[in-house]
Amino acid sequence: MKNRLITLIVVIVSISSCATIPNYLPIAKNIGSHPFGSFTNIKTVSNDLVSGELISVDSSEIIILTKVYNQLKVVKINIKEVKNVKLFYAKGTNYGWTIPLFSLMSITQGFFSILTLPFNLITTIAVTVNGNQMYSYQNMTVKQLKMFARFPQGLPSNFDLTLIK
Repeated sequence: MKNRLITLIVVIVSISSCATIPNYLPIAKNIGSHPFGSFTNIKTVSNDLVSGELISVDSSEIIILTKVYNQLKVVKINIKEVKNVKLFYAKGTNYGWTIPLFSLMSITQGFFSILTLPFNLITTIAVTVNGNQMYSYQNMTVKQLKMFARFPQGLPSNFDLTLIK
């Protein structure tokens, strides 16, 4: 019974540590040479959530490339309608493998596993959750947010947004 409970806890913690960050985000050392914009979650004043690649930012609107029913769609959001922006600028380091490993190591410590298992779970979950880096719009100006867009200097004149892939 005790082993089943521990196994169940390890499985639940392992599954809950999974994150869904797009594969196109660069690893941290390649940020300066990456051709795409950062992955962005934008929450509007009306509580709509728009997720996708940050294409362009100017003083009046944010342009996002998002998927709707497996179709790419360009969405323009007025800056005044933005409530919150979370910007994922690089793939985080996945430390999810440490959760089951350190949990199993605790079990090998016999009686002391009662003390070490919760400590290891708390520590490894905290490290795994914080492995993904993100910026929040409240800490950034529009000028700083532009630097994470595919077109940081704005869209070229006469640019056709339907050509973006």
